[in-house]
Amino acid sequence: MPHDSANSIGQRLKKARESLGLTLKEVAKKMGFSNYQTVSSIETSKRETKAWELAKLAQIYYRDIDYFLSEREDAGREPIVLWRKAKNVEDFQSRLHQRRFLNYCNNYYSLEQMLGLDTPTKFRRIPSTKDDFGGFYFVEELASKYSRILDLGS
Repeated sequence: MPHDSANSIGQRLKKARESLGLTLKEVAKKMGFSNYQTVSSIETSKRETKAWELAKLAQIYYRDIDYFLSEREDAGREPIVLWRKAKNVEDFQSRLHQRRFLNYCNNYYSLEQMLGLDTPTKFRRIPSTKDDFGGFYFVEELASKYSRILDLGS
């Protein structure tokens, strides 16, 4: 079956937008477009996507650009994650936090691959003081924040 990559990009852009519950108008506003038809035209491949637009849309959707550009069949599939239902968080906010969390996981996985580390990562104790390697302190704080937001428990 022929694979139309331009159509795939548009379909994946639409899927990413809808997964966050964003409307065409909301995305157009974030992109600085004067009307939502521009986003619609990009999603339906009636208009070519410029590189800067794809980069900005990837940021808005908390996705890696590779998600939109890959021609692999499984590239658009979401990872399987079992989420506990978030309490007191409106639906859009919950989806946004989940997408951000998955984006952080994807970035960490990419970092491990670049460093040649074995995957999947084994659980490690992360130093908890600012005097320890500074990046680890940030990661621990970030993990705690998302654990509370997503009500993951201990």
